[in-house]
Amino acid sequence: MRGGPVPEDQPSSDDHQSAAKQADDPSLPPIAPGWADKLATQIDGVFIVVVQLDGERRRRRAYFTIASAQRHARQAQATGHGASVYLAQLRPVGQVTP
Repeated sequence: MRGGPVPEDQPSSDDHQSAAKQADDPSLPPIAPGWADKLATQIDGVFIVVVQLDGERRRRRAYFTIASAQRHARQAQATGHGASVYLAQLRPVGQVTP
């Protein structure tokens, strides 16, 4: 396992992969772009752009405004990749020593 074993009280890499696949869930409610930045501010959120590279490979990046997230998604789509934008809530789960 890369990076050593995961402590029992920490999510495993399987949990992280499962969470990434849940982002593809079509039952997520659509958010109108006009409301997206306001909602993100209210929930301490960021916009996650998921770009499907090939097969199972994905690239994920976080943006603080809907405009920058949409711009990145459009650029990925222009090069032939699938791209989606999701609003995600940020919540501290632990602190890493620098």
